Amino acid sequence: MNIDNPQNRSILVVEDDVLNQRLLCEYVKNMGYSINAVVDNFNEAINSVESNTPDLILMDILLKGSEDGIYTSHRIREKFDIPIVYVTGYVEDDVIERAKETNPNGYIMKPFKYKELKTIIQLALSNYDMSRSNKLLSHEYEKAFTNLRCGIITTDNEGNLLFMNNLAEMYTGYDLNDVKNRFISDVLNFGYRGLTNHLLNEVKRKGYVYHDEDYLILINKNGNKIKVKLKMGTQHLDDSSFITFLIWENTLDSTSGAYEIKQKRKRTSIVSSEINLMIICDNALARDGISKALNNNENIRIACMACSKIEYIECMDKKHIDIAVINDDHPDTDEIFDKINFLKNIDNKLSIVVTSESFGQEKELRLISEGIKGFIITGGESYDLAYAIQTIFNGELWFRRHILSKYINLNLSTAQRGKSSNIYLSNKEKEIFYFVSKGHNNREIAELLAISEKTVKNYINKINKKLGINIRKEIIN
Repeated sequence: MNIDNPQNRSILVVEDDVLNQRLLCEYVKNMGYSINAVVDNFNEAINSVESNTPDLILMDILLKGSEDGIYTSHRIREKFDIPIVYVTGYVEDDVIERAKETNPNGYIMKPFKYKELKTIIQLALSNYDMSRSNKLLSHEYEKAFTNLRCGIITTDNEGNLLFMNNLAEMYTGYDLNDVKNRFISDVLNFGYRGLTNHLLNEVKRKGYVYHDEDYLILINKNGNKIKVKLKMGTQHLDDSSFITFLIWENTLDSTSGAYEIKQKRKRTSIVSSEINLMIICDNALARDGISKALNNNENIRIACMACSKIEYIECMDKKHIDIAVINDDHPDTDEIFDKINFLKNIDNKLSIVVTSESFGQEKELRLISEGIKGFIITGGESYDLAYAIQTIFNGELWFRRHILSKYINLNLSTAQRGKSSNIYLSNKEKEIFYFVSKGHNNREIAELLAISEKTVKNYINKINKKLGINIRKEIIN
């Protein structure tokens, strides 16, 4: 939640002095917060919190009655997770020590100034919001990923570590409790801190990064080297953004304890003509419509329904999925492309089909360029949808003929001109370009990326050809 926009935030004032009550209320209202209640004793404070829970409590230590503000805070903490800021004139060491035991979110001495109080309140709410998001994130990831057989590391948007599952701890050699809130490059060591920072910047810019063309060398806490592959993507929870790193070993064996979902696909027999679908749809009516359209076809089985990204991963981990069918729930937005890219990051070999009640030429052309297998307009007869799925399963595309023709003609005309409207560099080419720009020679780049110098040279030649320049001369000069 944005601390610069305090609307809808209420503050409970627990203060026995009438003048201080008025001053606190005036300051709080001027900051844009609402007053939840004003009370001066233990019983009223407890009753107020139970009847109308505030977003923050300003707590005086000296209250009317036999119980003071510290005891009141203890009792509130037993039942409620609410940030508490002490506002008091007490400076005695024993009082401060007692107050510390309640884990307050802030402490301000009387007499206080407006700016001081505002800063303390903002920090208390900000820290509380971040802590709450972290706890929620950890709970969701722990539930979904603790036993998943690939390493999962999650950071905040700045790269500070929040979560690791068991396998990530095994790969890195670090215990989550020892490195929580440390910067990701302190834990995820690829031999060169700049590489981790580069990958972090890339995922923040693009929303996803995958490094599975060649392996990386992960150096763990004990100095041991492991060949791994890596995928990264951004996640959103409430108003916070997070970055997730998926790590798995390059060579799989019975003792590795890691696997790629793509490997599961290879191990699963697909001799049967039955087609297993994952339906991704937030709209209940559309979801029911798709299900009804496919239920009567004996060759098509809906293996799972998924709404959230965590459910996508769980479904693909537990089930063999032939085709993911994504309904474009919000055709007036680009949300569908975020879902497509997320699925690609999990398994870039997965066949993806998009269904929608509406269609637009530009969006359909873009879907083709994203590499999906089909675009199906819903609302037709049930056998049309089933036939489209079977056609795609057999290796063909399913798009409107004139749209597919236009896409082909556009690419042919671009090729005939001998120029590309969009210069595309692969992930490996981008990394090599980055290291060349930093002045590294071929041998250093080869060591950093764990590939041969000859491979580096070949990549540089490809980059030069695509860009039409000599990057060693142009970039460094």
